[in-house]
Amino acid sequence: MIDAAKIKSIWGDILHLVYPEKCLVCSSELTKKEKDICSVCRVDITYTHFHHFIEANSIDKIFTGRIKTEATYAHLFFEKSKVVQKILFDIKYKNNHALANYFGEEMGGNILQIEKMSSVDILLPIPLHPKKEFIRGYNQSEEIAKGVMTSFPVELGTRYIYRTKHTQTQTRKNRFDRWDNVADVFQIKKEIKEFRHALIIDDVLTTGATIEHFVYALKKVHPKIKISISTLAIAK
Repeated sequence: MIDAAKIKSIWGDILHLVYPEKCLVCSSELTKKEKDICSVCRVDITYTHFHHFIEANSIDKIFTGRIKTEATYAHLFFEKSKVVQKILFDIKYKNNHALANYFGEEMGGNILQIEKMSSVDILLPIPLHPKKEFIRGYNQSEEIAKGVMTSFPVELGTRYIYRTKHTQTQTRKNRFDRWDNVADVFQIKKEIKEFRHALIIDDVLTTGATIEHFVYALKKVHPKIKISISTLAIAK
C-alpha cells in the first residue's frame, strides 16, 4: 500500500510537470529544489546585509548633514548589467507586482531585526503623481511597501500623502537637476500627526533628492515625527 507521503510526492511531480513554477526574475522554469527565484539569478543578487551593521552604512553617509534619521536600510546593491538592474526595471516599468511583493517581504523580515526601527508605526511609500501612476499602472514603492507589511505589519499611510506635480523621470538627471525636479512636489495631510515614527519606502536610492524633499514636506506638517528610510536597492 502506497503511503500518504509518497502519494503527495507523486502528485507534486505531476503538478510540476503540468504547471511548472517560473522564476520571478527571468521566467525560466524552476527545478523542484528551487523556490521563487532560480539559482542562476539568485547567485547574481548582491544583498547589502545592512541590518547587521552597527556603524553607519552608505545611506547614512548620503543623508549626513541633510536630514536626521533614526535608522536606514537598503536591501540590495544595484550594479549595472547585473540581475538587480533587471529586478528594478521590471518592478518599475513592467508592473511586476509579484517581484515587488517578494523582495518587500524579504525587506520586512530584515527590518524586524533593526532595533531602532521597532517603534515604526506607519509606512510611507514615496507617492507618484496620479498621472504617472495611471501611465505605469501602479506605484512601485507602494507595492514594495505592501510586501514589507507581510513581515512588518504596521499601517500603510498612502491616504496621508500625495504628489502635486507631474515631474519628469529622475533616471538621467544629474544631482542638481534631480533636486530642482522634486522641489515642492509633495503634500502631507495633517492627520499624519497621529503617528510617531515613519518608515519611508522607495525603490532605489541614488542622490537622495526625492526622499529629502519628501522629509521636508513631512516635517513641515509634523516636526516631531521620527524618520527612518528603507529602499529596495542602493547604488554600490
